[in-house]
Amino acid sequence: MGHASSSSREPRPPPPPLQRPAEVPIGVIPGFTVHTEQIVLKLEEKRLSFSGDDFYITDAFTGETVLGCMARSFSLSQKKEFVDAQNALIFRLEKQALSFRGTFLGTAAHDENQLLFTVKSSFGFGGASISTTFVNAADGRNLELCLVGDFFNMEAIITLGEGGPAIATISRDYLNTREMFSGQQTYFLTVAPGVDVSLLSALCVCLDEIRNDNRR
Repeated sequence: MGHASSSSREPRPPPPPLQRPAEVPIGVIPGFTVHTEQIVLKLEEKRLSFSGDDFYITDAFTGETVLGCMARSFSLSQKKEFVDAQNALIFRLEKQALSFRGTFLGTAAHDENQLLFTVKSSFGFGGASISTTFVNAADGRNLELCLVGDFFNMEAIITLGEGGPAIATISRDYLNTREMFSGQQTYFLTVAPGVDVSLLSALCVCLDEIRNDNRR
């Protein structure tokens, strides 16, 4: 599952700086939109995880824990729980088993019937396209995020609306590729200022799930 590379391979340069996409924060959990500078997160699958789908989510440069993603054991709908650095539940992520396309629902921590966001995927040759809809917590607007990426290499750009400004990138080569020599998946998520890192982390996990499903 690790990223194949030689130690002599030069790592790709970091993505260009992302600009704050709007005057108001973008996302569903206000506490995760307060960063005023671009942030890079490292999402690393837990080794020896019982479920196999848990992720550590840390600041890629400081190593500080930002989020956790834990799968519920024996869940047929691939339910996952996202928690903050203090292990408090912030939302749940669940895949709809009977949907024609891959569809994931994000629901509130205090009420599983309260929908926070919906993720829907479609597929093309060698790539995946994902759209995410939600009511923006800061101003009540209905917003959409669009993700287009390299399905096999896990390279993606996330924009605010179709053709809108880039608010995040997903890469497996952002830092030194030698860090990838482990048995678990590792991704790097770069998020623009004022954008919800918890929502974008959930998108990265959805893309990982879609990739895994299509490799089976």
